[in-house]
Amino acid sequence: MWMIFVICIGSMAFTAWLSAWVLGRPEGPNAMRTVATAIREGAEGFLATQYSAIMRYAAAMAVLLYLLYLTKPTNMPGVSTGQMAFLTTACFLTGAVMR
Repeated sequence: MWMIFVICIGSMAFTAWLSAWVLGRPEGPNAMRTVATAIREGAEGFLATQYSAIMRYAAAMAVLLYLLYLTKPTNMPGVSTGQMAFLTTACFLTGAVMR
């Protein structure tokens, strides 16, 4: 158990050092910065499109999941189908947001 903790701390220290090293390097000539800016803008546009598509899919699945659990009887005493449907959908959406 302690070995895992040591490995995690070492990994975080290495990540901090590597980030500081990379960010401390010069940005390069103007032509390279122009290309990097274009790549960054394209990547941000792609990710925005991806995340919006995933959000729509997750919303549709959440509605479907809610409706399915509304029709499924529960085995737990004191828990209604509405409560089970809501909790299951809430857990699904929480997991979807955490990516």
